[in-house]
Amino acid sequence: TNGLNHFFTRPFNLAFNVYQGYDLIESHDLYLKYPNYKISEQLAKKVHYDREKVEKLGIEPKEAFSLLKKYTDNKEYVYCGSNYLGYDCMIIKNSAEEVGIDIGYNYLQSVYDTNAIFKAFKLNIKPDNENLLAWQISMNEKKVKGLKSRLGIVCEYFEIPYLDEEAHSGNYDVIKSHDC
Repeated sequence: TNGLNHFFTRPFNLAFNVYQGYDLIESHDLYLKYPNYKISEQLAKKVHYDREKVEKLGIEPKEAFSLLKKYTDNKEYVYCGSNYLGYDCMIIKNSAEEVGIDIGYNYLQSVYDTNAIFKAFKLNIKPDNENLLAWQISMNEKKVKGLKSRLGIVCEYFEIPYLDEEAHSGNYDVIKSHDC
């Protein structure tokens, strides 16, 4: 909504899975219903927005973010996502705050961002394990001509099947980030 930006975009889909190693324990693929949700036709197509599906399956954003908060408040979990630190964490924080849920930033210390890690891997840059969050954020910001690190590229490199037509479909991206 309102273009793709860190401050005003609101997700219509919040997907996250809980794994123990490679075993899927829980899957959450939630659709969020906002009053007067606006999305351009072009963006709706890119992110698989289906108004009827959201109307039928959607829940209140506060309910979705309350569920997510149960996990972000638990220090036993680690988080994995593609460009999570470069984009998603801000969308989640701002959207949750808008409905009165404080997700906070503490859980970000336990995030592994496949975008940042893959860039470092391709550039042969060792991680700063003492300052992993700051290191990953700096890697996410690193721009190198010809270096691509979107999720589909990472999957292709590691020979993990990936369907471009499913890109940006919440639960699909979550599963593929875990596979990487």
